[in-house]
Amino acid sequence: MMNRIHAACLLPLAVTLVATSACLGQSGESGGLSEASLLEYASTPYKKAAHGEGREVLGELNDVSVVVDFICGDVCPDATVRIIHFDVEPGPKCTEIGGVERSIVVPVAIAAKPRVYCFPRILTDNWDAYVR
Repeated sequence: MMNRIHAACLLPLAVTLVATSACLGQSGESGGLSEASLLEYASTPYKKAAHGEGREVLGELNDVSVVVDFICGDVCPDATVRIIHFDVEPGPKCTEIGGVERSIVVPVAIAAKPRVYCFPRILTDNWDAYVR
């Protein structure tokens, strides 16, 4: 009985991982992302409990690394926020690569504060579809 319970708990996590890999559409060794696959991933609901705080590399969009940060502050997993952005600091470099700076509220301890990230334009152009 114990093995069935563990398998049942792991099944949603396995499905999420497979779906994430399929949505990202990484091509070959380059880890290239298309704008369509990135938007599809960003528009797909995710299980907050399946992610602790941390960063994952999604691949490259136009030769720039795209990462996803899962931030949850003190109230994990309920307050988890998924931030998909270029791995570039806001400022001139963001503009140079065609990114868009946008402020987003993230949890910090028991509060929340705005933080500026460099987002791919496909996400800012479809901000309402992006599931954070």
